[in-house]
Amino acid sequence: MITAAAGRLSFGTEGSDRILVVLDNSPSMAALTNSGETRFALAKDAAASLIGSYSNDVPVMIVDTQRQIITPSFQPSAVAIEEIESITLSDGLDPIVPSVVSNVEVTEKFVFTDGVLLGSVPDEYEVISFFKPIPNIGITKFSFSGVPGDLSR
Repeated sequence: MITAAAGRLSFGTEGSDRILVVLDNSPSMAALTNSGETRFALAKDAAASLIGSYSNDVPVMIVDTQRQIITPSFQPSAVAIEEIESITLSDGLDPIVPSVVSNVEVTEKFVFTDGVLLGSVPDEYEVISFFKPIPNIGITKFSFSGVPGDLSR
């Protein structure tokens, strides 16, 4: 046990170091950026890069805002990166940062989002935004309803 503990220290991490990554996979993340990639593709790449920047023995929990990952758990970084690759965009219009992870003991919490449908994020999370204004964007949704008593208005 002493050798194992010493080995952990040699990587420069403490046993309590754990990170939580929340990936927004709501429909607004399908918007194209100036580079031609979707916000979602850029977010997945950035999340994988962030996880890869940590020591291999730092446990990572991946959570998505559309709840494709049913039972999030801590795992080695290589497995977490594979899990990020398996997450897809969803068509649900009610993305959330799942409350089940609010009490998880972690060193750092990250949310990769464009903030459009997700809205406000709890203060303890570092928000990594993929919202970028795009020139010449048009309106994509209208809502029409008749005026009571005069259907021509």
